[in-house]
Amino acid sequence: MAQLIGIDSLSADFERAFNAAFKGAANKFGKAVVKAQKRKYKSTHDNAGGRRLSSIGFAVNDDGSMAFFDQFPQSVLQEDGGSVVGGPFLAIPTSLGHGGAAGANRSRDADPSQEYRAKLRAAGETFVKKVADGRLLVMRKSKNSNDRRVQRARQVMGIRSSRTSFAFPIATLVRSVHFSATLGYEKTIDSHISQFEADLEQRIIARV
Repeated sequence: MAQLIGIDSLSADFERAFNAAFKGAANKFGKAVVKAQKRKYKSTHDNAGGRRLSSIGFAVNDDGSMAFFDQFPQSVLQEDGGSVVGGPFLAIPTSLGHGGAAGANRSRDADPSQEYRAKLRAAGETFVKKVADGRLLVMRKSKNSNDRRVQRARQVMGIRSSRTSFAFPIATLVRSVHFSATLGYEKTIDSHISQFEADLEQRIIARV
């Protein structure tokens, strides 16, 4: 006796087949994009450490959608470009021996007010120093000769003396920071879409 298959049953079977095909293709697509984006970032940025690269990823959701993300705080500015303006000043952490924040062009016309200097002094052994090239550095004193930051600062600056008190830079004061559009995450995604579509089509045909 012939068995009749209803339209609803066919529709449900096709939906299950499509969802399985999509998840398989989406996971392959996501892994390829993230791998390419990490490789691109490593080739264009000096701060491409493990923690930074781990912030780049993707997710395939149960509802059939997928998302790419970069959880690094400055990723939106690195993708689109733009400026951050201080109120009145921004403190860019100093990376000893590496010239400070990566990917940022600094404005060096900051001139901290007496009130701002007073706040720094009140926070501890901290003060502002203007160096020869015009930069304003936030300096911190340390009396601990075993402090790793002090040891690193002495090494970078070529100072052998083990004085009781030593001051080293912890940040640069600026009025604004401009980020260039160097991330290119959207371009990486776009360059893999045609491969994703072809893979999805093949997976659907194989399951139907």
